[in-house]
Amino acid sequence: MEGGFEAWGWLSLLALQSGFQPLMTSTFASSMVISSAAVIVQEGVLKVIFGMQAVLFFTKSGGEIVRNWSLKKSIATAGIPAMLYAVQNLLTIIAMNKIDGLTYNILNQSKLIWNAVFVYIFLEEKFRPAQIASLGIIIFTTLLVSTDPTKFDEQTTTDDEIQSRLVGIGLTLVAGGKSRVALT
Repeated sequence: MEGGFEAWGWLSLLALQSGFQPLMTSTFASSMVISSAAVIVQEGVLKVIFGMQAVLFFTKSGGEIVRNWSLKKSIATAGIPAMLYAVQNLLTIIAMNKIDGLTYNILNQSKLIWNAVFVYIFLEEKFRPAQIASLGIIIFTTLLVSTDPTKFDEQTTTDDEIQSRLVGIGLTLVAGGKSRVALT
C-alpha cells in the first residue's frame, strides 16, 4: 500500500492536534488575549511566511511564481475566501474563550453538516437515505454534548455563564458555516 505510512503519520498528527487543542487553548488563549490581534498575527504574518516558504522550497517553479505574483490577481482570486477565513478565526478565538475544549471540538464537527447543506444548496446534490441518517446522528450527538445539563446546573451557574456558553456555541457553529462557504 503506497503512501500508507505517510497517511497514518498525518492522521496521527491530526489526532494529536485535536487532543491537545483544548489544553493549548486554555493555556495560551486566555480571556485576556485580544482576539483581533491574535487573528491578525495568525492570518497576516504566520500564514504569509509559511506560505512563501512552501512556495519557494517545495515547488520547482517557486521563483517564477513569486516573480509573476501581483496584489490585484491575489485579491481577485483569494480575497473573499481569505476574509471569510479571517472572520471564522476571529469567531473561533472568541468561542474558545466561552466554552470548554471538548464542546468546542465536537461543535467544530458541524463543518460536516454545513458542508452537506452547502453542497445541497450550491451544487444541487441529492443525498442518499444513509447519508441523511448519518447527518442526523451527527446533529443529535452535537446537540447532546452542547446542551449537557450538568453544565447548566441552576445552583452553581449564573445567567452570565449560561449566556456566555450559548454565545460560544453559536459562534462555533457560525464559524463552521463560514469555513464551508469559503470552500464553495
